[in-house]
Amino acid sequence: MSGFPQFSNLLCFTLLFISHLLPGSARAADARGVEDGSYPQPIEEIVTYAQKRAQAVQDIPVSIAAIDGSLLEQRAAEGLQQVGYWQPNVRLSPQTTVPHLANFYIRGMGLNGSVISDEPAVGVFVDGVYLGTSAGVVTDLVDLASVEVMRGPQGTLYGHSTTAGVVSLHSRPPEFEPALAADVKIGNNNLRSLGATVTGGLGRGNRWAGRLTVHTTRQDGSFRNIAPTAGSIGADIGAADLTVIKPSLRWRGGGTQAVLRLEDGRSTNTVGPRRALLSGTDDVVEQLYAQHPDVPPPAEDELSLNYTPRTDGDWQHAILTVDHNLANGALKSVTAYREYHQEVASDVDGSPFSVFALLDDTAIGQRQISQELVFNSSGSRWATTTGAYFFKQNIDYQEHRFTQPAIGRFVEEWSASDLQHTSLSVYAYSDVDITNRLRVGAGVRYNRERKEADFAQRSRVSPAPCPDGFSSCVPTFQDSHTWRNWVPRAAVQWFVNDESNLYASVSRGFRSGGYNIRAVLPAAVGPYEAENVTAYEVGYKSKWRRHAVSVNLTGFHNVYDDLQKTVIGDDGNQAILNAAEATIQGVELEAEWRPLSYLTVNASLGRMWAGYQSFDGLDVDGDGVPDPERAKRLRLTDTPDWSASLQIGATGRVGEVGIDVHLDYAFTSGFMTNEVNSIGVSAHRLFNASVGFRWAQHWGLRLFARNLLDEAYYHSAFATGCCDLGDRGPRRQIGAGLRYSL
Repeated sequence: MSGFPQFSNLLCFTLLFISHLLPGSARAADARGVEDGSYPQPIEEIVTYAQKRAQAVQDIPVSIAAIDGSLLEQRAAEGLQQVGYWQPNVRLSPQTTVPHLANFYIRGMGLNGSVISDEPAVGVFVDGVYLGTSAGVVTDLVDLASVEVMRGPQGTLYGHSTTAGVVSLHSRPPEFEPALAADVKIGNNNLRSLGATVTGGLGRGNRWAGRLTVHTTRQDGSFRNIAPTAGSIGADIGAADLTVIKPSLRWRGGGTQAVLRLEDGRSTNTVGPRRALLSGTDDVVEQLYAQHPDVPPPAEDELSLNYTPRTDGDWQHAILTVDHNLANGALKSVTAYREYHQEVASDVDGSPFSVFALLDDTAIGQRQISQELVFNSSGSRWATTTGAYFFKQNIDYQEHRFTQPAIGRFVEEWSASDLQHTSLSVYAYSDVDITNRLRVGAGVRYNRERKEADFAQRSRVSPAPCPDGFSSCVPTFQDSHTWRNWVPRAAVQWFVNDESNLYASVSRGFRSGGYNIRAVLPAAVGPYEAENVTAYEVGYKSKWRRHAVSVNLTGFHNVYDDLQKTVIGDDGNQAILNAAEATIQGVELEAEWRPLSYLTVNASLGRMWAGYQSFDGLDVDGDGVPDPERAKRLRLTDTPDWSASLQIGATGRVGEVGIDVHLDYAFTSGFMTNEVNSIGVSAHRLFNASVGFRWAQHWGLRLFARNLLDEAYYHSAFATGCCDLGDRGPRRQIGAGLRYSL
């Protein structure tokens, strides 16, 4: 709670400051009145396809935040992590052991670990296509029309592995009116970025349009490596090189519209920043530091890694969306193919000693195809959505690790695995207006999944499955399993008046069962069972003062059964257990206010209470015996009690120059990060700011700062027998961008 006095003081001071910063003060606005539109201004209505058809965000019984792509640019958002800070009870952080892996959490549920085959609890969709693995999710926000974050289980319409919620990214489509934009950015840590987009009609007849976006960003790392055993002392950690090409084609005619979206991306990173935490546990890293007094631990702005981390990733996808209007409704088809490949080298222990590393031939490969058909029909008092969905993916993973589980004992291991995953489902959801004020909705989804695992485990089994590297691997485990699930949802909504409504909903959701393809022993491979949740939610959505104020209040109570928990052992190995039952409940407040035509204030506040009802099989004290009574008193991981955010935006003019100012504050309270509650991260506060200038119709300049106060914070931490590890959040980034558009 220590952050909330500053939060309220910040709000009051910033409103006062901005009210005098730009031309046209509040006093002048009062004098002019409403006639010239200066005070107050209605909040623009946002349309979403969260329920598979076009609806206003304020009219659906779902907790959702929709962020327009232009707002992402104005706030200089770099990635989904920043977007997550704007929402209550949402954390969209990457994982550092395997970069581009999404450890996303919504309402206290998410993925905590780096098992590539582990199903996410937060489903990520790109242009309507589900990404089948958390690997390769944290890539870019290039040329997006919007980002939507749906909180709470969404399994009826979105399928498996959405027990926590959904993050949906929507790319900008080709336009028939010609347009061109180009931008360049520079900043500290040698940031340099180039991007260009061109769109317009193709040929005659106004039927074809195209779009091409090319973007590249390069940046040096912000953490100096001081390890005396490193290949290059002083090399920076956290450097990034990203290139994205996004061509798209659009056709329309005869009540049909088709859009083909392609994307090709390349990303190279020096993985990090990860550091060993010296917390007095006498683990292997601390013992080695004691034996080498000539090797000092790093300062707060430094790292000490003897093995230079690096990852190379590339991805390609093709998505064809066809919308066809019929006499009795509308039919949508979404066909997609995606590939992702990544090679990883990681200094897992975060120290200058050879204790735990993933060597540079560790690799991830994923390929998926999917097909979805959605049919929407409606009458004067009803609307129905029905659909069918097919999904198939293949995940290949090979790991080469080097460990020193005890001083002087070195172990080198290989493993190789293959996972086949097929899913087929059908669903239906209907809304019926019982009266002009009362709406009832209900639906159900049937899902059938099958997974087949083929696995050569690391060499702690005898005989060693990969005695001489990957080429010698012999499978030690082969198995398959099928899961079937019914996912119902029901909601009732009361429209109090044209400006406000109350709703209540109950739904079921499931997170797919599966296999742990990073397991060491056969007993830990699985299969583990599906995780199930029953979710209860009540909400109030409203607009006040001629729609100049929007206030949404939500309460939720989620009951989890067969909860999947990733437990990291003293040897660094990860086991996935179905041992827990838990309850998470909380409240969320979101508000938007436009007191003046040029001023917008957004604020959010989230509070959660979480606890286990049971957690069988967890060894809390490390004696090899489960401690169920102690375990159920533990705190759930990655579940901060409080989260809050404040965003303030103002626009104005000075002569012929347009100006916009955006200030952004976020607070997250501390939370535990492992199942036995031996390690966690502290509360942190982040400030971001941007100022934009526009002139001569075509030119724009934006100055931006992320983590303005250069707060040293950790977004995650881990504890193993070798070491305690912390993943540092990004340091301060200051830069400027110049944009030209036609």
